[in-house]
Amino acid sequence: MTKPKTFQKLLESKPAASGATNAAPVFRITSTSLDRHKDRVLAIKSAGDEFRVPLLWNHDSWSPAIGVARCFREGTEWLMEP
Repeated sequence: MTKPKTFQKLLESKPAASGATNAAPVFRITSTSLDRHKDRVLAIKSAGDEFRVPLLWNHDSWSPAIGVARCFREGTEWLMEP
């Protein structure tokens, strides 16, 4: 049985190169490119430089959240750490 592409990609993902061996992956959430869901996030409206949001599996808002994501700004880009 072949695994779905997104699941296989998660299994192959590597932690951010921060020197720590158990570092959590960090994802850029602002981009001018379309993602696989045909979304384009150019900016985020926030009162501060950091906030937390529920982490959903596969954009499924009908299922319970699987965790919390920390969203933070570095320069002009927004990053997300699950």
